[in-house]
Amino acid sequence: MTQERKHISVEVRGNVAVVTLLDRNILNPTSIKELGQECMALVAPSDDGTPPLLQENTHVILQWKEVNFASSAVLNKCILLERAVKKRKGRLRMCSLPPNIREVFFTTRLDQLFSIVETEADAFASL
Repeated sequence: MTQERKHISVEVRGNVAVVTLLDRNILNPTSIKELGQECMALVAPSDDGTPPLLQENTHVILQWKEVNFASSAVLNKCILLERAVKKRKGRLRMCSLPPNIREVFFTTRLDQLFSIVETEADAFASL
């Protein structure tokens, strides 16, 4: 079952949620904030007490195939998501990063924090 939000699409398959980033360019501060809120709602209770969408022990695959450009502020949202997923005993994998975005992760050495793989199949295999 796939659930569409403004900035992400979520498809849960067993204990894995495939989260596809829908925006081509993630540059606008308001969009980045909303994206962060949508991602965090998957794994953490909201301020109003709404429980997270995903159960504990659910792994997240963050699919970047639709993205052309992303602000460096998105990196912070990814770090927060990684921590929240790990806190709930899950693992985060990133896949299908365009070369320019992959370069940012390597240049900032965030490739040491995140598990970045080529394809969604590779992400599933690494869980």
